[in-house]
Amino acid sequence: GDHVLIKRNDELHSEGKLVLSLGPQKGTNFHSGSISHASIIGKRPREVVETSKGRQYRLYEPTLDEYVRLTPRICTPIYPGDANCIVSLLDIHVAPPPPDGKDESPPFRILEAGTGHGALTLYLARAIHAANPRPPPLPRPSESSSEPVDPNEHSNKMCAWKETRRAVIDSVDNNTPRSQHARRIVKGFRRGLYYSHINFHVAQLSTFLDQAVYGLSNFRPMYNHIILDLPSPDAHFAHAAQVLRTDGSLLVWVPSITQIIDAMRLVKEQNLPLWLDRVVEMGQGLTAGRRWDARWTRIRRVDREREMAKSGTNEGGNGTDSEVGRGAEEDLNDSAVEQEPGSDATVEPAAEAKKDAEDKGLAVICRPKVGEMIVGGGFLGIWKK
Repeated sequence: GDHVLIKRNDELHSEGKLVLSLGPQKGTNFHSGSISHASIIGKRPREVVETSKGRQYRLYEPTLDEYVRLTPRICTPIYPGDANCIVSLLDIHVAPPPPDGKDESPPFRILEAGTGHGALTLYLARAIHAANPRPPPLPRPSESSSEPVDPNEHSNKMCAWKETRRAVIDSVDNNTPRSQHARRIVKGFRRGLYYSHINFHVAQLSTFLDQAVYGLSNFRPMYNHIILDLPSPDAHFAHAAQVLRTDGSLLVWVPSITQIIDAMRLVKEQNLPLWLDRVVEMGQGLTAGRRWDARWTRIRRVDREREMAKSGTNEGGNGTDSEVGRGAEEDLNDSAVEQEPGSDATVEPAAEAKKDAEDKGLAVICRPKVGEMIVGGGFLGIWKK
């Protein structure tokens, strides 16, 4: 049942081949012959096995990086460099359970919307792993025992253990095959080491959040972090802000910077209790991305023209302050621009919202931070509550 990484003994620098779910009756074919799984089972990492043609291969237990990259996929995974960066930006710190097992504080919870391949799910679960007591082991077939495994007994033990968890990940996907695939991927890594820390849900995110907000009689914010990796993430900001705890992070991953700008406008229009902490451009193979300067600003030229209109003057100018750039802008926090009396807090059409912002002398600054390296990738926006 284990997964093993096999590399040619004379090409250890190569990526190798990931062999899934070892079984005594199975075998794996290579260019230089086949290897029976029976010759692998019982060996330890770094030991050598031979193919049917005498070629030597070395056995490895795959790292999380290798496992994510080499497992079969039905959708594009979040690659290890990006997943590491996301977990680092969330700044997750969990404490081991107390010796007496008594802890009145609410569990540390993360909501991941868009389970996908399960790659980021694994990295998040590794980050919270230390907060939970050891779960009952998953039932595994035994070659030496003829006693059947009782699934009900394990299920009862698992239900009791879940009540003791101090850190939990809720991973939501609206696609059943993707969610089932992610379950298999997570369960297959290191004999299900992180599987028990995750609750998998198949649902529309809006429905899931509705149940979280309105389905509880004593509702209170429950998530320390929320990650939205799905189309139009800003459509879920209002509900996400409700279930996010104070000082929690709302992270979105989108392919274009314009979607970050759309989310910034929505936060301001709906007056949501969210503050844009940072925007990061991601790239394959990077452990950190390039920071972007994305914020609201007030155009000073508009303020000057208003003052001139009030005083009745009509002075000419050279137009050097007409651009929104350094020296012609005033930084504003998301909460710095108040709504006009009697204005509606609902979302306006994009064109009207843009015109309204221009009438108020507001614009969005959006430019890369100077002197930082990047290659390709999408954009991370991180809002704090």
